[in-house]
Amino acid sequence: MAKIWYSVFGEGFGHATRSEVVIEELLKKHQLLITCFNKSYIYLKKRFPKITHKIEGPGFVYENNEVDTKKTVQEFLNSFQEKSRKNIWHSFNLIKKFNPDLIISDFEPTSHYFAYFMKIPIISIDNMSVLSKCRIKVKQEDFLDCFSALSVINLFTPESDTHYHLVYTLKEFPIKEKNTFLFNPVLRKEILKTKPKNKDFILVYQTGKANFEKTLSDFQEIKEKFVVYGKEEGGKDKNIVYKKFSKNGFIEDLAGCKAIIMTGGFSTISEAIYLKKPMLILPAKNQYEQKFNGITIEEMGIGKWEETIDKEKVEKFLSNLPTYQKNLQKMNGWDNSKLLEKVETLIEQLKSQPKPILDFARKLESLIRPVKYERTLTIIKPDAVEQGLMGEVIKRLEKQEVKPIAMKMTKINKVQAQLFYSHLKNKVPQSVFNSIVQYMAEKRVVLIVWQGNGVVKKVRQACGPTNPKKAKKSQIRSLSKEDMEKKFKMGRAVKNIIHSSSTTQEAKKEISFFFWPWEINKI
Repeated sequence: MAKIWYSVFGEGFGHATRSEVVIEELLKKHQLLITCFNKSYIYLKKRFPKITHKIEGPGFVYENNEVDTKKTVQEFLNSFQEKSRKNIWHSFNLIKKFNPDLIISDFEPTSHYFAYFMKIPIISIDNMSVLSKCRIKVKQEDFLDCFSALSVINLFTPESDTHYHLVYTLKEFPIKEKNTFLFNPVLRKEILKTKPKNKDFILVYQTGKANFEKTLSDFQEIKEKFVVYGKEEGGKDKNIVYKKFSKNGFIEDLAGCKAIIMTGGFSTISEAIYLKKPMLILPAKNQYEQKFNGITIEEMGIGKWEETIDKEKVEKFLSNLPTYQKNLQKMNGWDNSKLLEKVETLIEQLKSQPKPILDFARKLESLIRPVKYERTLTIIKPDAVEQGLMGEVIKRLEKQEVKPIAMKMTKINKVQAQLFYSHLKNKVPQSVFNSIVQYMAEKRVVLIVWQGNGVVKKVRQACGPTNPKKAKKSQIRSLSKEDMEKKFKMGRAVKNIIHSSSTTQEAKKEISFFFWPWEINKI
């Protein structure tokens, strides 16, 4: 028997339903601790109530079936520090008691970082890693989207010393990384027991992040029956039947439809392939993993993907159903046995490895004990750095009985500057905003985190008014001779030596924008 910490990503239900299959099998021989968030927590808490624990986790922000990258980044940055502190402390207490032999993770970041820092063996089981662990062809126009997806994958799943990747794929790809193994997608037992039928309707699956509302009127002009999942209320409108989501009802309709129109979610695609259903894929925009799934389906000759759909595109897809069906019939079925056998083999191999968990846990505990004092961020701006005023600025701040607990010199890029100062976007003229971004990104700055009782107020007072002309001689901004009002009238930024957080809440966001938790000393 092994003690296994199993952690699951929370975006959508697909991660939870496929993890459920593996968890059920593992519980026959092993002891498990499950952590997850969002929809995965809702689902798995009902299935395994005594061993499932809630943690915090990231997600995507959607607008009109499109991942809003800016809002996603802002949400991640705004909540990162608080979520990290909660997750590290909560997860640490859980594993200190549980003392796992290894970790299994379905793309969940916290567990991967514990594996990385505490040297716990980890088995990653997910489909996203096909982008990072296999050689795939990427069109030139998709390069940036693919690069963004890879950045997220690498951020969420840092490579640990003992790290195995079991990757779900729709077809074979050349492997480029060691300890990587490819498997057919894991399937729910309800799907494995279901026999496909071919009835006279098209299934449409719209989720909270994908709304086909604009296309539904086009469906009414097509001589086909449509069953649509995703509406809050059921009903019928001409040739369209609307159904509220139910697990059994959806499986029955998936098995009975002659084709499905859906987003690029991996789990539903896997089930459609197993039940031999042609697919018209509409990936969520700015989410390359879904687009990659659609491209793969098209290459396999079992469906089509489109960035948008309308009457003509749906009819063209339907006209090719015989070809898609023919190709689907050539594909062999599968079950979960090979994946589960590999998981068991790796568990036996890894559970006996020496794991200095307690030593690492003690070190980690000293790093993450609750912060006793307030914190704030200062940025010694490019003009002060160029003039050699760093020492003078730091000396004046240290007189306020506050301590620097993190410091680094860096060059902020324009994207970082735009995000950091986004709150000024509608408060100052566009020319001034552009000048601020240019000014902050042109040369190096010094970032410092300060800690102490009442540190935000003390540092603000030491810095003085934003307009250097109004600063007292004892205040830091008096070191600049510029007049903010005159500069703004000229459409230019004022070079005022230093930035400091205005509130404790703002300080948390700003510190997490520039510093990882482990970059900050605990005092």
